[in-house]
Amino acid sequence: MQLGRNLARVVLPIAFAAFIAAGCGGDDGVLGIGGIPDDAVCTVDGSPIRTKEFDRMFGNAEQQYKDNGRDFPKKGTDDYTNLRSDLVEYLVNRELIKNQADKFGITASDKQIDKGVKDLKQQVAQGDEKKFKKEMKRVGYTMALVRQDVEFDVLSKAVYKRVVSDVKITDKDAQKYYDDNPDQFKTKESREIAHILVKDKAKADQIYAQVKGGDEKVFAKLAKANTIDPSSKDTGGVLPGGPTQQGQTVPEFDKAAFALKTGEVSKPVKTTYGWHVISARSDINPASTKKFSEAKADIKKQLKGEKEGEHFQEWNTDVRKDAEDDVHCRKGYVWKQTVPTSDSAATAPAPAPAPAEDASADDSKKSDSKKSDSSKKSDDAKATDTKGTDSGDATSGSDASK
Repeated sequence: MQLGRNLARVVLPIAFAAFIAAGCGGDDGVLGIGGIPDDAVCTVDGSPIRTKEFDRMFGNAEQQYKDNGRDFPKKGTDDYTNLRSDLVEYLVNRELIKNQADKFGITASDKQIDKGVKDLKQQVAQGDEKKFKKEMKRVGYTMALVRQDVEFDVLSKAVYKRVVSDVKITDKDAQKYYDDNPDQFKTKESREIAHILVKDKAKADQIYAQVKGGDEKVFAKLAKANTIDPSSKDTGGVLPGGPTQQGQTVPEFDKAAFALKTGEVSKPVKTTYGWHVISARSDINPASTKKFSEAKADIKKQLKGEKEGEHFQEWNTDVRKDAEDDVHCRKGYVWKQTVPTSDSAATAPAPAPAPAEDASADDSKKSDSKKSDSSKKSDDAKATDTKGTDSGDATSGSDASK
């Protein structure tokens, strides 16, 4: 049985996984001449990248496509050629980072590797040794290979930390960001809202007749029995993710929800997703603006993460340029030694810390997070038309929000 988080997805190094997701690559070709062992695809400063390793990781990529329900590129297509080039790109860069770790005197201890393997087992198999071994077998891994990949993860993160150690963000930097992005620190009016969503008005009218008195227990019972919004089915119809901000849902829903008095239930409201009977569960929280003193720590963390990522990318580009004469590949395998055109972190061995995961820099991001949570939990209720500055994503929301 396939585990919820399979080994190929979790162990497959972050840099190459990013290439697979982005689908970017280069042309087929040859870089450098001579000195390449028969069982290698490239050499990096004389160290071979074995064909066996290339084939193993290419197989892992194919497994990841399969596990994600995607068709693997057919041999001879541009996508297939690009994927091969992307893997060469990753493997060469991995050797370069390992060489830099040696120069920095950075090593991975057995204790660090053991902890990494333990964490991996928890991610992949909830710590179950038997399940983990079964998953290793399914994706063609051995414990030696797992430890090898975990070791590189430890090294790459340590190199990243060393390279960005001198990055600093001042209070002045944070103040400038706060002043330049005022809307990110504003929170609109909000309130807790419950609803029952059905497809036709006749059904909505029947439900309204039973809940218009405002009895929350009756409302919850009818929501569980009738709503077509699965996320609020077991919450008494309450939209998840905390209070809903004004403008976060589709216009018809939003207008009705914020016009109600506390405890009042609306007559059926039509949206493109059906008919909603809406209950206002709380008073309207007033709009507010977060003070700089309250936002400063989160802003500095966000800016530090961004600056670290830029600094590391510049450093890594210099390392690649310096290595151009030391990398040689067979025909059919290409290392793109020029600066990548993609902004993805695919060439970085360890990703820059993601500020949005650790702490948001502002209320806008907290709103985005709530919207993201709501879109996962409330596909039929809540709007998540996000415009956050971190992710750049616009996540389609729920029925009420669309």
